[in-house]
Amino acid sequence: MFQIQSPSIRTVTTAHLTQTMTLLNQTVGELYQQIQQELTNPALELVEERRCPTCHRVLPGHGECPVCSRPVSMQAEEPVVFVSPREEF
Repeated sequence: MFQIQSPSIRTVTTAHLTQTMTLLNQTVGELYQQIQQELTNPALELVEERRCPTCHRVLPGHGECPVCSRPVSMQAEEPVVFVSPREEF
């Protein structure tokens, strides 16, 4: 008996995808209501902090990330430093 496998692509709708699509289709008001409803769960808390989307550091009250927004130096004299974990040596 021979079995032949052929590659195929099929769309699978998961529960996570359904929930994500529902949230993306909500208006700002509906989304706010949904968040407030979910916060009635005592295991959840609302943490209001801003994080840099690049380095994930907590951002100050206003402005850009102090690390990622620094101008990049293009000087040729600047050394390049590579850091490796100690386990690799």
